[in-house]
Amino acid sequence: MAEDLSQKELADRIGVVPRTVRRLIDQRILVRDIPDEGNPTYPWPENRERYWSYKEELLRSEILAELGDPTDPARRKLEAEARRAELQLAEIEEALIPIELLDETVAELLDRLQSVILNIPGSWAPHLVKLTSRRAAMVKLRPLMGELLESLQATADDFDADEADG
Repeated sequence: MAEDLSQKELADRIGVVPRTVRRLIDQRILVRDIPDEGNPTYPWPENRERYWSYKEELLRSEILAELGDPTDPARRKLEAEARRAELQLAEIEEALIPIELLDETVAELLDRLQSVILNIPGSWAPHLVKLTSRRAAMVKLRPLMGELLESLQATADDFDADEADG
């Protein structure tokens, strides 16, 4: 959820003093909004993300400076380990969903929805045979739409329950 913080609140949240916030603003690392009236505000979580990126880049450049030659195998190994750690952290934070899991989940849901939709004509055809006007068809189809929506909702609820179980 986006929030507008004071300079002190931002400093407290990212673990620095207000003077550091001012310096980072001057360096265009953090951003602030200056309203027509009142004090400047500092958007959160945008500034959190910007600060983390800054700290990550700072750390990365310090490590690279210590390692020296970019073709050095030790350096390449350390970079690979750092990248692996970043990916593991992202998975832990549930920022990444394995594409195979997403594909399987969506495919299963679509199969269930297809089954519900394919069963509709068989159950509703007898109600629609020999209708001669659009109005008469609409009168018959309104309950169908309600039934379809209920079936889709029940399918989604069953799917959610299955996902929770397993």
